[in-house]
Amino acid sequence: MAFERSKSLFIPTLQKLCLNEHMKFLESSCAAYIQLSLMDNPLFAKVTANMLPVLKQQMEDNMSGTSSSSIREEMLEMLFSGKFPSPLYRKSYVEDLRNVPDDPGSHEDRARHQEIKEHGKGCCSPCCTGAFIVETMACIIINDEVRELKFDFSAEHRIWDKNKAIRKYVNFDIPSIMSHLYASIKKHKEERKPQLARLIINGTGLQTRQFASSYDNTNFILNSYNETKQYVTFPTMLSSSAVEGYSYPTNPYSEDLFLTICDVFSFGLDSFDKLTEIQFGIELSTRSTNVQDRYGQPVSVKLFASIGLCCPNLKILDVSNAVSLPTECFIHLFYHDTYLCLHKYVYLPPFEVDSYHCVVHKQFAETEDIHQHSDDAYCPWCFDPWACNGVRAGCEFLPIPIPVVDDRLYKIIQDRYQEDAPKYLAHVIKASDLVRSVEDPMLELVRPSGPSPFEEGFNETKYRKVKDGGWEYSWYELGDDEPVNYKEFGASHCMKMNHLCETLQVLKLGHLGPRYEIVPFLLTALPQIKTLGAISVLNGLKMIQDIPELGKMEVTGLEDITIDIVNRESGHNKLTATLWASPDIKSEVEHFFENLDTPITSVADKRKNLAEDIKLITKYCPKLRSISLFLFLEEFPGLLRPTETWIWQSLEHLHHLENMTIICHEWEEVSALFKVVGHKLGRLCLSLDGRGRAFENGGQTAQNRVPALDTLMHSCPELHTLKIDLRMSTLALSATPSQHLNLNKLKKLSVGLYLTKNAFEWLWTNAANIEELLVPTISNSDTIDLFSGNNYQVYYTKDMLAALFKKNTMKNIRKWNVHMCLADIASAFYLVESLRHFGIPEEISKLTIRVQLPQNNYGSQEELLNDVANLMQQMRRFKLDCESKSDPAIEGEKVTKIKWTWEKVGLFQSFAEIEQLNAMVEPQNIA
Repeated sequence: MAFERSKSLFIPTLQKLCLNEHMKFLESSCAAYIQLSLMDNPLFAKVTANMLPVLKQQMEDNMSGTSSSSIREEMLEMLFSGKFPSPLYRKSYVEDLRNVPDDPGSHEDRARHQEIKEHGKGCCSPCCTGAFIVETMACIIINDEVRELKFDFSAEHRIWDKNKAIRKYVNFDIPSIMSHLYASIKKHKEERKPQLARLIINGTGLQTRQFASSYDNTNFILNSYNETKQYVTFPTMLSSSAVEGYSYPTNPYSEDLFLTICDVFSFGLDSFDKLTEIQFGIELSTRSTNVQDRYGQPVSVKLFASIGLCCPNLKILDVSNAVSLPTECFIHLFYHDTYLCLHKYVYLPPFEVDSYHCVVHKQFAETEDIHQHSDDAYCPWCFDPWACNGVRAGCEFLPIPIPVVDDRLYKIIQDRYQEDAPKYLAHVIKASDLVRSVEDPMLELVRPSGPSPFEEGFNETKYRKVKDGGWEYSWYELGDDEPVNYKEFGASHCMKMNHLCETLQVLKLGHLGPRYEIVPFLLTALPQIKTLGAISVLNGLKMIQDIPELGKMEVTGLEDITIDIVNRESGHNKLTATLWASPDIKSEVEHFFENLDTPITSVADKRKNLAEDIKLITKYCPKLRSISLFLFLEEFPGLLRPTETWIWQSLEHLHHLENMTIICHEWEEVSALFKVVGHKLGRLCLSLDGRGRAFENGGQTAQNRVPALDTLMHSCPELHTLKIDLRMSTLALSATPSQHLNLNKLKKLSVGLYLTKNAFEWLWTNAANIEELLVPTISNSDTIDLFSGNNYQVYYTKDMLAALFKKNTMKNIRKWNVHMCLADIASAFYLVESLRHFGIPEEISKLTIRVQLPQNNYGSQEELLNDVANLMQQMRRFKLDCESKSDPAIEGEKVTKIKWTWEKVGLFQSFAEIEQLNAMVEPQNIA
């Protein structure tokens, strides 16, 4: 069957053509800028000082407003696509085929020709790698009008040429880009606000300085030679050029990244009113923020305090991949001025006035001087109507970490240590007090009636006047006969919680921080919140249930939750439980968490406990749509049998539930769960690790512990999306599968490793509306013998494929990620053409195409070479056809990216190492 697809001529737009030319111009300009900057020459220094400002101004003079945002974003997308730097600046040594002579010369000439190419491609000097060209171009393109910044790639995998050995040690210089973003915002802050709506920094590979120096030898590698030292010096030059005399001289490390991000978010209240989404990945960690800014303030606190202040309309904050995010810093995100709001709930060190006339905590305080807030003692951190800024100088926006602890632990420390307790609990807040702070009014010092110091008629002779801060401001002490009294501060509602508390809907937190003690507060302070990510909401709900002061909380609006059901909860809790504590009380804190769980030894009690946990979740979270469930209960074998549906019964009351992620050991552990909720699910991710089951009894026992595909689909008839990973077991059909099961709702299927041939063809036949399909291996057996080579793989012929297309044309397929083995090139052509004839797939991958000569024994060399040439022509034709289908200039919007590899077998294998032949037929991107 031959297919003809009509093709329309694709003509790029004038804007696209102009952008391509301007990007080439910028690339050459930035390449020159980098090389001139690295030359120690005063003449070049004067030239380079003006190059970036001139290029920036040229763009600003020709673009503004919405068009500027759109064009700059399109340019950044092109820049970060992997096409830059171009081969010319990567020094990839792409051979100019127009200059290849008919006579390639002597063997020595050919060897040197190849040696020049190989050594040139591998040169690691900055002039030969194209390093920092992309970042420098981005520094020019980026400005305050850009609406989206997305750094979700590593330079090693997308920017660098794979032949450059140094690529592992030079990360993408995001800090410099952010420094130039700050410069643009600063330049235009009086005329407009930043337009940034999405900021994503995740998966960039940026490491901390400590990691780079201690674990992967980056410092040693880059400082070993004068040539490689330029990878260290140029980023400092690029970043510090953003705002001369102010911007940090940074390197591509995560500490420097968050220093510059703090600068970006330093423009005050509601300055980023368009920003609705922020995502920080593993780059954000305790260590990456364990630095101080230019004012000596901890970045760990200032980062969250600044984001909270600047982003009034933030809806999504994803820090789920961050490492050990401390709760005591994270809570600064939610308060306008965290310390002013919370100081009245904590033990306070005494204060003094420093040489700058600012209020500070005494650095070395005696335990007896540390006290809790008192209604009849003067407190400089409460509002004072006679203070110029509402509070005295030094009291506003204090970047002090405030740990949040369980009320019960707080009381244990108070009771156990009594007189020393204030020392250990200084600046520590109870979980219940943190919840109270959301509604409690702030306090204001009562001053005498009559004119204030800022009004006419004030009699300053009655009061002692003292300097307040480093300006010409003053403050008046209370009169000797005036008692200390406080009243509710009238502007508490607008001076307490940040505006994002009303808008935040998605807050994705990780397993390792912040800690669960903050959960009751989050559920109280964020009325629109739908998910808290992977933080243990269950432990937070248990606190609400067990601590009387939290018992007034009502149902939540959560739609997504993560539930970890393990043998003992305390193991995880202890990992981060003592980070805030003095060494003197760490053992007490650890003991508290060791005893927090009630010891359970019987299976019956554990089942009851689990059922109670599930019921607690459904009580407080009736609007749940999605549940991620992690079951690891090795100490209780046989706990969750197929008959124990009562354990999960309360989930039946979740009327909106339609999505589950389940990770456990065996199918038997969750089969009862599916009897309760299977009919509700439209989306399912199921992962069974099996605890080494693949090698039991030749694999047959393994198959008995996983579900059959048709059994699973029968349990979940409403599924439209299924992702299933059975580790080393195959996904097969049951002994008597239904041949007419309605799979019309199934749109996406992803299989972890192995899908049997019968299951694959059953799926092809019945899933008429499938859009995305990911299958790593199609196996001809229900069990896999890892030591049998690839004998388990199925090789599809054209006739086999034709029979399948007669049953289902796959008309809706968009992503065909099926690692199919094809018997020959004709079968591969047929598969590609059929998929594109009936539909418009965006991707077809990854095909393994068997190629072999028609015979193994040849009577003459000429006959052999003729067959080789014929086969190579077929391979070449397939390659060119695939490249054509992947080219937007030819296909327009009907592009299909095709990935394949050749499996050369038999006598043809001997031709596999001939580089010139491979260049003609091998795909450009084998990965």
